[in-house]
Amino acid sequence: MRLKKLAIIHFNTFEFYPPVLNIISDLISKQKSINLSIFSTFSYSSFNQIKYDGVNIYRFGINSTNRLSRYFTYVIFNLFSTLFLIFKRPDFILVYETLSVFPAFIYSRIFCASKVHIHFHEYTSLIEKTNASIYMKMLFKCEKYLLETCSCSHTNEDRKNLFLKDNPNFVSSNVDVYPNLPPSNWWYKYGIFKNKNFGNRIKLVHVGALDFDTMYLKEIISWVKLNPDTLELTLFSQNLSKKTRDRILKLNSKNIFLRKPINYFSLPQELIKYDVGLVLYKGLISNHIFSVPNKVFEYLSCGLHVIVDQKLVTTTKLGIEQIWVVDFAALDIDLLKWRILNLCIKKPNFYRFPKLFDKL
Repeated sequence: MRLKKLAIIHFNTFEFYPPVLNIISDLISKQKSINLSIFSTFSYSSFNQIKYDGVNIYRFGINSTNRLSRYFTYVIFNLFSTLFLIFKRPDFILVYETLSVFPAFIYSRIFCASKVHIHFHEYTSLIEKTNASIYMKMLFKCEKYLLETCSCSHTNEDRKNLFLKDNPNFVSSNVDVYPNLPPSNWWYKYGIFKNKNFGNRIKLVHVGALDFDTMYLKEIISWVKLNPDTLELTLFSQNLSKKTRDRILKLNSKNIFLRKPINYFSLPQELIKYDVGLVLYKGLISNHIFSVPNKVFEYLSCGLHVIVDQKLVTTTKLGIEQIWVVDFAALDIDLLKWRILNLCIKKPNFYRFPKLFDKL
């Protein structure tokens, strides 16, 4: 049986995107007949050093916030990724986000029968597209061309429906829903053994980006500071400004801790030490309102309860008992204690990219 060649194109350094790491693991473990190549970029972080046996990883350019460096990386990434695709002739190309579409666009123009699937981590509104840079507008045109013949996917039904509303001529059956779920073994190795009893303090944890403008960071910190004997808060983040970091450290609080980021595959060993996982988005933009952040399923998979704001519509619609939908301005410790002690953590439903495997 001939090995099927699969290419994954992910412009932003893929190690920072757990859903990509998980689909790679799934492909390696379940699809033994696949020859996998990954096209991405370098970053200045020490996290971009993952290697997989039998997988070719190509990195072109450095993913930097410096504008000149970033545009140079656009050129390098698009040029060499396209050349490598032409040389390798993959049977199927999995593209993540608009930033990654150009090599697949050129490849499809050359090899008309090529199969392409685009997965969107985020929803981009028509207003955001209108206000985008000239370069992004060019990529949106390439994406539109690809979407005339290829399939795509979003992370939940709400984002799929928004996409279809923005693209009324698009065929609904060509749009799949693939939630951002962690590996199922997180539950079987860690979550199922989580002890829900806690000591003198309820242990709250947040993993991911932090800022005071788009998140209820001020509110949760104030709540924790006012209840030093009952609550403690640990924040893990590699994506926060110096201003945000300094503001947190300046608190010098004995029950609020800012920690260094953790390797994704070591995350479950750490999460099971806590009682409650926090999702702090204020829901100021549609991309947050209509989302189920990765961390929701990661917390649940490790046996934690979850606190999320009521403005995150799609997350609240999950209807999961362990998710406490709140107004961050009116948090109640007694109710939180009751929920932790009385609600049983259940195994999350795991389904990820089922139709995509069938396309290969």
